[in-house]
This record gives sequence, structure tokens and C-alpha cells, in this order.
Amino acid sequence: MESQTLAIIPVIMCGGAGSRLWPASTRQRPKPFLDLIGDTDLFSATVERLVPLLEPGSDLIIVAGETHQAVISQALAGLGRTARLILEPEGRDSGPAMAAAAVEARRLDPEAVIAVVASDHHVPDAEDFRRAVRIAAGAAQSGRIVTLGVTPAWPSSAFGYIAPGPGDADGVRPIEAFVEKPAPDLAADYIARGYLWNSGNFIVRADVLAAEIGRFEPAMLVAAEAAVHGGRDVGGAWRLSDAFRAAPKISIDYAVMEKTDRTSVLAVDFDWSDIGGWDAVIAAGGTDRGEALRLDAGGGLIRAGDGMSVAVIGVSDLIVVAEGGQVLVTRPGGDGRIREAAARFSRPATGTPDLAGLATAFADWLRLRALPLWTTLGRTEDGRAYAALTSDGRPTGPLAEPAVQARLQQALSGAAARGWRGPWPGSGQPLVDDPTATATGAGLLEVRQLNQALAAAVTDRSAERLQGVAEALAALLAGLTPDGLWSESPDGADPARAETLCELLAAFEVLAAVSAGTPGFPRPLDLS
Repeated sequence: MESQTLAIIPVIMCGGAGSRLWPASTRQRPKPFLDLIGDTDLFSATVERLVPLLEPGSDLIIVAGETHQAVISQALAGLGRTARLILEPEGRDSGPAMAAAAVEARRLDPEAVIAVVASDHHVPDAEDFRRAVRIAAGAAQSGRIVTLGVTPAWPSSAFGYIAPGPGDADGVRPIEAFVEKPAPDLAADYIARGYLWNSGNFIVRADVLAAEIGRFEPAMLVAAEAAVHGGRDVGGAWRLSDAFRAAPKISIDYAVMEKTDRTSVLAVDFDWSDIGGWDAVIAAGGTDRGEALRLDAGGGLIRAGDGMSVAVIGVSDLIVVAEGGQVLVTRPGGDGRIREAAARFSRPATGTPDLAGLATAFADWLRLRALPLWTTLGRTEDGRAYAALTSDGRPTGPLAEPAVQARLQQALSGAAARGWRGPWPGSGQPLVDDPTATATGAGLLEVRQLNQALAAAVTDRSAERLQGVAEALAALLAGLTPDGLWSESPDGADPARAETLCELLAAFEVLAAVSAGTPGFPRPLDLS
């Protein structure tokens, strides 16, 4: 155990599906629990990297979805470690997760400094990492929110950047700006100007983080406090109460870090990667896995899962991943298209898709994610819709055109008639149909395919037609993200648009009509 001068509680955040690492990474066993680098999975490596920061007799805090309780408990048991495991009833992004961690850490120790890290990052030099955390913790004691900014090794477009201000004696500098993932030429300019990669690690006093969340997102703090204090023990973990579901679904960057005046950055130069795709696995030293055979085939990566054998003959620099009956073949540099494949094939490989279950999942996504997001962050105070939202839920561009505004009002009226009781347009009252609304917008390819299948099933609900609806709905669900958005482009780079929400709600309207009287549905589909 290393010497300890400050009481630090490490917090590990487990979340995300790691779709760029398909088909190895799945929602059931996502990226943190895979042995991508060396023989240890990323989660276990993170635990071992953080344990020496603990005071004797204290525990890590881990925040994760309740579906991952078993795999986390198994990993901790294998390491001979214990932790305070906090289970989310549903994912609400990093803001509410960190709020819950801050509330719990504050309860354990009112003066605690927490070091919040992702469960799926690769940091080979654990000692340098801990040294940086301790320096940052010293600054955090004075009320700063400190992040670790990695000195860039190349002009990457895969990371966000931090613009540091004038330096302090301890190397902790105020942050002048957070900037989004840039194009390569802009990334090179950032590096020339001394910008740092945003590692997403935060070191802060728990009471300070809670206060700043309460300052900028009071509903988030209220929900987190109610969820922590109203939670219950489930198999040795603390399952947050359903009050957590009321927390706004917002990233901590957008909720607090880009608004507060307390942020600082400590520049670090140790190796670091968020292992965002197979290219990053190779760059970090990942090697072939499983029963893999190379004949005159160098470079790249081969990963053969249980029960799979892979031979690569006479071709070089290929990435071949065979897991769970699914196969990926690509070249380095193809990470941007892997999410497209994951969205297309992330459904049962055999058997008939369960239409009622898929339809219910679609309804839940609309009710719990898309509609709350678009009727809060997606509109102005006077109820007008923005044209688009970025991947982290912020408005971008102008307001939606009048025709889209009208169509969205009509679509939300239909949602209200199906049981939705959300805040649009601010009154909290059920909406009234607008007969003047006009239909515009293109929508997603998957939405069009679903609507085509639904159109055929409205009058002919044969098993074949319903199978087509189920397959189209499964493809659509694969592109709907847990934060209430969707993939407007194959690489997920384009903002989500209000007019696509209209398309999604229109598809739900027809699906609800098809559900009435269709075998397998206990009652017609609704949004209540």
C-alpha cells in the first residue's frame, strides 16, 4: 500500500455499450469487462489502479446499471476486492450518475475528495496516474474541480480538447474552454496552441460537486439525493430508488463542467487511451485472441471468441473479430462504420423477434428518453422546438422551420392521446390536435423501412407481415441511443433532428394501431 496523505474516495463509472468494439462488446458484456489489452479486463485494471489511493478500511464507489451487477460482483470477487456498488434503475448519463456518487461520498465522509474515473480507460503507468490524482486532490481541497488533461501524442479527432489558462505553481491551471472533437487540421492547431486531450477524469470534493450540480441542475441533485436515501440493498449492492428516473438525462460536461467557474486542469504525459475502437486496441498493444491462425498475413488484429476459429491467409492489416456468431472484417481506420454494422446486427441471430417486446421497448424509449429530452432541452422557454440536438443533448443550429414546428405539435398531440403526459409546451396539459399541421422531413432509413412494413401490416396481419414489422423494428431500435437520440448518419456524427422525432412518433402511432387485436399484445400499445 502506497503512502496516503489525503482522504480520497475513487469512484468508477460503468456505462456505455462500446459499439465501436462490436461484435465483442455487447450490452450484456460491454467494453469494460473484456480482455482487450493483456490478460486483464479494463474494469479490473481500473480497480487495481485505484485501490492504492484508498484509506485503510475504506472502499471504492462503483456506479453501474443494475443489469451489470453480476459481472461486476464476479470481477471484484476474482480480485479479492470489495466496493460500494451503486446500481442505477436506468441510465441517465454521466451527470446523474456523478450526482449520486457525490451524495453517497458526502454521506460517507463530509470532507471527502472523490476521483471520478471511467471503468474502460487504459492507463499502463498506474503509479504516474496516482501521483497525478494526488496532486489534483490537493487543489480540489480548496474547492477546485480538477480534470486530468493528457498531453496529445498526435492530432486525434477522437477526443475532446481542453484549453488551459495560465499555470499555477503546482501545475494545476484554470480551464479557459472545453472544445468538441475537432477535424484533424483543427486538432493540429489545438496542439500547437497547447491544448490537452480531455481524459474525462475528475477530482473534486464531493460537497463541491454536489453544490455545483445543485447550482446548475437542481432537479438532478434533488433526484440523486432522493434516489440514494430512498434506495435499498439488493444482494450487497445499493439499488437507487426509482426517484433516479426523474433526473435530467445530461452529461456532467454539459450539466456542470462547461458552466462552472471552478474547473482546472492538470497536464499529464502518461500513456492514456479510452479504447474507443479496434484501432485503439491495436495502438495500445492489443494482440490476437483465441483460436487464430495467420498464414502470410501480418498486421491488424484477430480475435476469435469461444467456439470460433479464424484463419487469415495471404492478406495483411485486417481486423477480424468473430464473437457470438457474428463476424467483423475491416481494415484499420474503419472504426467509424462499425457502429453502423452493430446497429444493423445487434438483434437475435436466430429465432423470431418478439414483436410485442420490441414494440414495448420502443414505447419505453419514447416515453422515458426521447420525449423528456425533446420537450425540455429540445425547446425554448416559449415552447418552440430547436431544429436539432447534438449527441450530448445540446441545441444546435436555428429553431425548426414553421412546418416542422406544426408537425411536431401534431405528433406530440398524438403522443398525448396515447398516454404521454409530458411538459410540452410547458403547461403540463394534454395537447390539442392541430389540423393545420403539415408533414415534412426525411427521417431515418430505418424509420422508412419500419413504416413500409407497418403499412403492409395494417390490412394484412399475417405472420409473415408481422415478422417483417418485427425485423424492421429491431433494426430501428439498434440505432436508438439510451440518451433519447438516434443515429442520423452511419457514423453517428450528425445531430438528431426534430423532424425525425416526428417520423418516430408517426411510426409509433401506426404501430399502436397494429397492436390492437394482434396476438401477443395484452393491450393496445400506449405511452402511459
